[in-house]
Amino acid sequence: AMSVLLHTLSPSSSGLFSRAICESNVGLNYRTSEENYPYSEKVAGLLNCNFNDVPCLRNKTWEDIVQAQVRGYMIDIPITTTEFLPYCPIIDGTIIPEQPMKLFREGQVNSNIDS
Repeated sequence: AMSVLLHTLSPSSSGLFSRAICESNVGLNYRTSEENYPYSEKVAGLLNCNFNDVPCLRNKTWEDIVQAQVRGYMIDIPITTTEFLPYCPIIDGTIIPEQPMKLFREGQVNSNIDS
């Protein structure tokens, strides 16, 4: 449901489909790139890479990355909706321009999708 919801909002998905089915409510708040740095730094460090060292990160196997994500799980109590999923889509201003629920409230859904 999360991916379907984001495709209905993402400008880069506009025109790719005309209908979508979300079978559950996804009202999570996603992090911005800045808010995500601690997560990126933690996982990259567990992989013995700097978080912005793309060649080092690309040299890792998917198994190494998944294991680092498991070991690097960071959570604070009480849990907020930005911590619920430690590895989730990031609001980058381009692919995901804003918080999804804000875009829905403002009616900023891809116009080619039947309602």
